[in-house]
Amino acid sequence: AFRCFTSALYIYHDGQWDELHNHLRSALAAQLYSLGRMAASVDLYAKLVGTTGGGRVSVKSQQKFVNHLLEIVRDHTKKALVGADRMAHPSGSLRQQRFHRIEQVIRETVGAVRVLELPNMDLPYIDDSTVKCVVESGTAVNRTKVPGLGHCKAGEEGIWDELACQTLAELKATDEKYVHPSEEDMPSALLNISDTSIQAVMSEIIKEKTNQNLIARAKRAGSIKPQSATRARMEPVCVSFTVTNPLSVKVEMKDIQVVARMKAERVCTNEDAIAIGPTPNRTWTFASSTATFTVPDFCRISRQIGWQSAQDIDPYFVVTKKSLALESRGSSTVDLAICPLVKGDLEIIGVRCKLFDSVWMYHPFKIQGALLQNSQENRANRTRAESMLLKAKVDVDMPRLTATVLASGVSSGSAKCIQGQISEWTLRLSNIGTAPASNVTLKTNLPWVNFESNPRKSEMSRTSSCVGATGTLYSLTIAEKGVIQPGEEINIPLSLRTFGASQQDFYMLYRYELYGTKKERWLRQMLDVAIYPSLRVSASLIPSYWAKEEHILSVELTNVEDNNMLLDKVSLASREYRLEPIGGQMLEDNSDLIPLQQQERVTMHYRLVPTDSRNVKNCVMTECKFTERNGGGSRKECLASPQINFLCLEAAHSRFQGSLKRFHAEMARVEGSGDDDQPRHVSQIRRAKNNLDEDAETQNSAAHPTSIARLFPKSTSKTKIDMVCSWKSLHTPGQHHITGISVRPKTKGKGCPITITCKHPANVSHNFANGPVHVPLEITVRNRLVESRIVFEFAVDRPKTFEFMGVERFKSELDGGDKMTIPLKAVIPVAGTYNVQKVRLTITKAEGKTVPYLFPLQWMVRVNEE
Repeated sequence: AFRCFTSALYIYHDGQWDELHNHLRSALAAQLYSLGRMAASVDLYAKLVGTTGGGRVSVKSQQKFVNHLLEIVRDHTKKALVGADRMAHPSGSLRQQRFHRIEQVIRETVGAVRVLELPNMDLPYIDDSTVKCVVESGTAVNRTKVPGLGHCKAGEEGIWDELACQTLAELKATDEKYVHPSEEDMPSALLNISDTSIQAVMSEIIKEKTNQNLIARAKRAGSIKPQSATRARMEPVCVSFTVTNPLSVKVEMKDIQVVARMKAERVCTNEDAIAIGPTPNRTWTFASSTATFTVPDFCRISRQIGWQSAQDIDPYFVVTKKSLALESRGSSTVDLAICPLVKGDLEIIGVRCKLFDSVWMYHPFKIQGALLQNSQENRANRTRAESMLLKAKVDVDMPRLTATVLASGVSSGSAKCIQGQISEWTLRLSNIGTAPASNVTLKTNLPWVNFESNPRKSEMSRTSSCVGATGTLYSLTIAEKGVIQPGEEINIPLSLRTFGASQQDFYMLYRYELYGTKKERWLRQMLDVAIYPSLRVSASLIPSYWAKEEHILSVELTNVEDNNMLLDKVSLASREYRLEPIGGQMLEDNSDLIPLQQQERVTMHYRLVPTDSRNVKNCVMTECKFTERNGGGSRKECLASPQINFLCLEAAHSRFQGSLKRFHAEMARVEGSGDDDQPRHVSQIRRAKNNLDEDAETQNSAAHPTSIARLFPKSTSKTKIDMVCSWKSLHTPGQHHITGISVRPKTKGKGCPITITCKHPANVSHNFANGPVHVPLEITVRNRLVESRIVFEFAVDRPKTFEFMGVERFKSELDGGDKMTIPLKAVIPVAGTYNVQKVRLTITKAEGKTVPYLFPLQWMVRVNEE
């Protein structure tokens, strides 16, 4: 029967008859067990319990297999060791090498004893494709909820890579030793950006991405040998994998731990299950982990001749141990950790555990590397490179930071975030590593953060410790020479202004260095923030037709929040204009804030009055309370206004993103047309010139990109204004921004570029027995454009009920900002009410085209008979 089963087993080996093959295994294992051939029987039983359902047999048969296996390893240990050696490697040469290695250790080491361990037994089944190796809590914070802000998530890898690339590029571009590249070294699409700070950052981004692409291409081609990761000493490394119970019986595992080998001055390992004295009962704890570490079982350290136990000398690494009970056909993810204690080369080679508290089981990890593409032969054979996932080079001690965003004050305790809300928070940085950290920076994807810093010294100064042109890279201010010592914890106050629609992913990427070196590390934190609507704010601006230089600013606010809103004030930041409320709009009320019910709407009107810019050196913030009925509002320099910080950050971020978008579009156009070396078309030259003009408006090489001078450049101070609406909701303050409101176009704009006003009497009394009445009119036309000359034709349409006396039609020109006064008289024959506005302007465009304009105005005159 033994020969029959053996012959049949050979025939069905590596075939499509798995169930029949397992049936033969079970029959042969039982025969060998009854004959006392325990070495071969343990091999067959080990393979049977590692298959699904023990070979698809009954639960009773599966339990019998397990009982026979445990009986063999308990009562026939020496014979089971022979079977274990046979299970270690299918190849005879590799099996002999392993046997000689074990034999040498036992022969040269006093007290060394071999312990039975069953290798390559798939009970439990460990899926090598699920193996992950990361620094424990190092690259991402725990996924918890930040009350009042959002949930922590992992984020998208592409966005993290982009933020890291921008961080490195911006740090290089703002370095004191940075040399700006020449025009010959930059792509043609980059020359369309005149802002040198943005140009420098984008140039470094291109270099970073080019280097990354070259390295990735070299790795795919196999020209660069894969390098193992660099780890820090005394920093736990987490190894996770999935285990599955293939049987229908409960499987108990104890002392699950990783098996590793580390080479420093000597070699430390816990492979091959060789015991040299008792395992030391010592424990280690580390600040960067909550787990307790112990000496791994069978740990030994080499010496000149033989080995010695970790009981006599400190081990090179320590591990965590876990216990697990898998129910029938159950699966679970196991998280283990290993912490190197010395510098050297570390390799994690497998995992072991004790099954049913009776026998050790060992599973070697078999990780596949990347496919090689460096030759046709490798591509055809699908040859893979060596995997470096479980290998590491342990270097010096390194810092490790953790970041926690904590609520501080009443304003940050709300249950939800609404648009424009400004809340106070505390950023807590803790160094749980073993070395000091310095040069800590924070990179975000949205300009939400404002750090409380020292007051600005001038309008050229930066905002909120920002580093460069993006407006979202901050240099964190840390006391004690800018160093966070091991075990130290610092708190940094900050303000968050949340804006945007619906759900927003707020990425925070921290970069820090080992003190005194350039070795860098990263920390990721992403918050999924739900933003609810609060106020809907809009503004419109029209020229004033009774005051020549003024405009009327109308602000409409609608409450779309679930609760009542309290309106505080409207603020205007400008060098050339100030804001004055128009009286009589609000009822008498002694409160400082105006309540706005849900879905209620209010519209406020203000006078936009030019100021004498010769007496104004800096940008001025005009603040008008909603409850203010008369007066010109309070005025103070923007340097002293905290409202201006978020405006500066958003403007810098918007400029950079706009330039980046135009650059990508131009690069896509060039790559699509393939005419990078060809002469440019006239339309391309005009498009590039427009972009240069847009960037040049805000460029000031001496000013920081997030400064007030960049937000309100003197070249555009007459053309645009920015407005801030402040409010409160449930003790939470907030502000809405309306930026880039066009007051006077610079060269061209929508609508008529000329405004007209008229000075005339509203009521006239006359004795018509003496003839018709002559009503004097003083019409003023003004060029709204700041820099462009306007060619126009002035004409007055003849009405049927009265006549005009004076120059009724002429052509003229007006330079930017100039005005002209035309005197006329309206000759009215009878009493009544008359609209004397009959002016028609015809503008001549640069290309010779004429455009007529009629004005929807009424200049009403009431004529009474004496």
